[in-house]
Amino acid sequence: MAPPEIGRISAADFADIRVSDASRAVAAAVVSGEARAARFTTAPPARSAPGAAAVRVSPRATVQSGPAWSGETLGLQLSYAPPTGPNDPKWWIVGGAGRESYAVAAGGLREFTVAPVSASTTVGDSHLGVAMELGDHAYASVGYVREVRKFTLGTQDWEEEEHYLGVGLQARW
Repeated sequence: MAPPEIGRISAADFADIRVSDASRAVAAAVVSGEARAARFTTAPPARSAPGAAAVRVSPRATVQSGPAWSGETLGLQLSYAPPTGPNDPKWWIVGGAGRESYAVAAGGLREFTVAPVSASTTVGDSHLGVAMELGDHAYASVGYVREVRKFTLGTQDWEEEEHYLGVGLQARW
């Protein structure tokens, strides 16, 4: 196969690369985003009395594995609803942090390989924002999100970092 021209790369250029089941499993786990901390559009914490302050702590932890791969996720979300009057809007502060780590064993990246190497990925994110109730079962939020990704492939490693404003809406009809 001839190398693709610069600027004209497509998925067909990589059709002969056979990805292992371990690589597919890790990709599916990462794309699902189950452990991401930046899930700040949730219902408010339950108040013990109308207008009273409320706090909710939501920890998360999972471990996944399969042939030639493993993954773990840890996270914590904290919600605080300050005291409000009966006619005040319902709002709350939400923050959290999460970490996902995935590893593929040497030889587990591709079905056929001459030089097997191991790989690992760690994704960590944190957020802080404000959410508000818009109506029955409808919530909106806005907040700051920081995400850090670290990759290791054989003897090479690199890191990426992003900062952005997240906006969310959750509603049921």
